[in-house]
Amino acid sequence: MLVSWNRIQDKQVRYNVVAGHALQDRQAEFTPAERFLIASRIDTGDDEGPRTLDVRVRVTEAEKRSVQEAAALDGTTVSDYIRQRIGL
Repeated sequence: MLVSWNRIQDKQVRYNVVAGHALQDRQAEFTPAERFLIASRIDTGDDEGPRTLDVRVRVTEAEKRSVQEAAALDGTTVSDYIRQRIGL
């Protein structure tokens, strides 16, 4: 049975979103090795390798909700949404 390329891409996009949310969950108790493994399987669409570093920014609760809602409406993770907005 052949699996269409679009289905594979859809699954990767879903993984990217779920993995992004899991890595941002402050209550998640991942080991550094588990975090690296999850991050390494996120398809960045480039040849720079996995994204394993964090950049922290302080925002208000309302600002955080606003960014989360905008990312959800865009169908992407907060990280990908911010990367797109700043041109990375």
